[in-house]
Amino acid sequence: MKILIIPDSFKDSLHANDVAVAIEQGVKSVLPQADCCCIGMADGGEGSLDLWLAITKAEEVNLEVSNSYGREVSARYGYNPVNNVVFIEVAQASGLAGINIHELNPMVASSVGTGQLIKYALSRHPDTIILALGGTATIDGGTGLLQGLGCKFTNKGGLSIQTGTNPLIDFEQVGLEIIPELQKVNWLLLSDVTNPLTGDYGAAKVYGPQKGANPAMIETLETRLNDWIDFLVSQGGFDIRNFPGAGAAGGMGVPFLSFCNSKVRSGFDWFSEALGLKSLISQSDFVITGEGMIDNQTKMGKGPGKISLLAREAHKPVFAITGKNRGESDLFDAVFQLTNDLVDADMAIRNAKELLIKAGAYCARFIGG
Repeated sequence: MKILIIPDSFKDSLHANDVAVAIEQGVKSVLPQADCCCIGMADGGEGSLDLWLAITKAEEVNLEVSNSYGREVSARYGYNPVNNVVFIEVAQASGLAGINIHELNPMVASSVGTGQLIKYALSRHPDTIILALGGTATIDGGTGLLQGLGCKFTNKGGLSIQTGTNPLIDFEQVGLEIIPELQKVNWLLLSDVTNPLTGDYGAAKVYGPQKGANPAMIETLETRLNDWIDFLVSQGGFDIRNFPGAGAAGGMGVPFLSFCNSKVRSGFDWFSEALGLKSLISQSDFVITGEGMIDNQTKMGKGPGKISLLAREAHKPVFAITGKNRGESDLFDAVFQLTNDLVDADMAIRNAKELLIKAGAYCARFIGG
């Protein structure tokens, strides 16, 4: 019996690889002879670097850079010398890890650390840089990223804007001398969203609230993102404010979309092709996926929902394990939920590994009849 175990991460709890291993442990406790293939899935957000490293066996580089709020943090990127490709997961430096929920404020948060990662990576003279755009604390249109690359931002008074804050808010002029160097590289931007940069479905209005923005902040961010695009256009860049995916990661890909040879792809689709996911599913008897919450977004393009569709196409039974199921169970043959009347969300987060092992065992009993 072949079982493909391919969950996404459980936010605030476990990375996708750890989720897969815990589920496998539970499955094996009931079906010890099962041939399990475990993959921690990613779609451009958290876990993308680990998955790319697992696929390519590339070199991992560790650096100290600034996080979204200016504190030093250890971050990684990947380098594959075989095809001279760099892979950067922007959540490594500019993500939510280590950020207190009460600290969230996109008027302050900056992508400067991701720019620092790119600066180090550029010293290798790569042909291609892949940016996995997702899971960030920022909405700065890539201004912080450019600052991390060495671009000088000045305000209306002509004073330099220092790192440690969101330069989008007060910029008046920006030195873009780095652009010719960025144009020497092919950029592939991986994202799990298709939101434009601005407008009702843009970065500020859709993602601002979950990154700590109140209504007044959202309006300011929206205005300044439009001002930023107007400035880039005045410097010879393309107007990409309505480009699908430009709003990913708070608009961090804007400089590359505006000035460089860049492409945007669905992170899930790109990783699916790299893994040969359709083939893996067709070779399996059962598929187990999962994520922290199964809800309407699962059906609208999130990883487990897409895995479900691929499994259905291959006529394979597909099961989901989730912290909380909000009713989209028609995607799966069965859904196993970690929370219940005795286990609330906080308890589930604290005891995720043990609960996933139990859920894996329940799933295996269901499979075994």
